[in-house]
Amino acid sequence: MAVQLRQIIEVPCEIDALSHLDVLRQLDDDALGALGIDPSELDEAPTEEEPASGDPDDVTDEPFEPELSEDAAHRIDRAVAACLAAYEPRGAYKVFNPAICTLPPKYVEPAIKLVGTMMVFHGQSSYEKLRRATHCALMAATIGPERPEALPANADDLDRAIARACALALVESTADHVNADIVKTALDEDLYTDDRLCVGDFPLESRSQFVFYTQSEQRLGLKLNADGAFDPPFSTVGVVGMYDPTQKGRRRACGRCKYRSFCSIR
Repeated sequence: MAVQLRQIIEVPCEIDALSHLDVLRQLDDDALGALGIDPSELDEAPTEEEPASGDPDDVTDEPFEPELSEDAAHRIDRAVAACLAAYEPRGAYKVFNPAICTLPPKYVEPAIKLVGTMMVFHGQSSYEKLRRATHCALMAATIGPERPEALPANADDLDRAIARACALALVESTADHVNADIVKTALDEDLYTDDRLCVGDFPLESRSQFVFYTQSEQRLGLKLNADGAFDPPFSTVGVVGMYDPTQKGRRRACGRCKYRSFCSIR
């Protein structure tokens, strides 16, 4: 059987909105307090809208929005508009075949290796997420270098905090758009996906491998500094498992998918 040659897929991400909640979740408690927001309100906010009927396809696309003062809403809306105008969200991913590594003495804990690469995922969380995967996609996303025009000319410290929160929220949205393209690729092959593993799930030293195997420096202008930090800083990486439907009994439906509001196949 011929081996399928996988190409790196570049994903231009057209993002025309960020919600207040997207931005507020990226702010620290001091900035939230300055906006008159109790941080506990955000802890209680739903991450997905659950339908009252119990039917996962019977959902509303109306996002949860905390109550904001006129000044707070104006500051956030102004920052969001400037952020969307200033940055260029984009991403890339490549699909690999994972294999379980169990041979001692090198592998003394569960690990997953990507076939044809030097990349190995160590740790229980990565192992449990990928051990049943048919394929997995390495992904990278960035919105580009920091832009001075994303701040108003008379910006104060709170404006700066909000602008940074907008940029971080835009990175998350960019990653979600890349993830949505991976979902489409999986469905085209009659596979399904699970929640992606993000930066915090991997050791710092693995970041260079994400950048190398997605060719992010050439394709996205995304590289690493000497200390391992992303350059540009508003960037992220992740991995998404792709599974045969027989591997898991979870019900698949549009209502359960966080990418439904901008899905290209819905």
